[in-house]
Amino acid sequence: MFAIIKRNPMAAVIAVLMHVAILLFMIVGVDWLVPPKPPRSDVQVVQARVVDPERVAAEMARLKRAEEQRKQTLRQEEERLQALKRKQAEAQQRLQRLEQERKAEEQKRRQREAAREAEEKRLKAAEEQRRKAEQQRVAEEKRRKVAAAKRKKAEEQRAAEQKRRKAEAAKKRAAAEKKKKAAAERKRKA
Repeated sequence: MFAIIKRNPMAAVIAVLMHVAILLFMIVGVDWLVPPKPPRSDVQVVQARVVDPERVAAEMARLKRAEEQRKQTLRQEEERLQALKRKQAEAQQRLQRLEQERKAEEQKRRQREAAREAEEKRLKAAEEQRRKAEQQRVAEEKRRKVAAAKRKKAEEQRAAEQKRRKAEAAKKRAAAEKKKKAAAERKRKA
């Protein structure tokens, strides 16, 4: 191989240069054959034109009217929102008031219920007390009647005993008198 290079050194140099060039083309690329395209831009180019001042004034008036209309629409929307907020606030206040009234009514109802229950308890206690007093009165009346009956029976027994004693004493006196008369009669006859 070195013999070929020695015989034709120019061919060897050209071959080396050619390989280097191919290598460079492979590294760098061969896009230089295609003409470069300018980058796309989204910016629109304004082209100057002569315009009619009346058309400009009319367009300005139209834009001004549109802006006024937009502002008026915004104002109306803002007013509508404010009115809606006011209505919501009023509805909320009304609901709160109704809730407070409901709570107050519920509290009054509970108080009335508690008062009614207390009155029922008081009436039951009074009825119970009256019933107990009536029972005591009936028991006392019964005791009194029993005591009166006992006293009457004892009185009757005492009266019967007294009557029996009197009859017995009278019988003894009559027997003694009879004996005495009989003895006096015997004595008189003797």
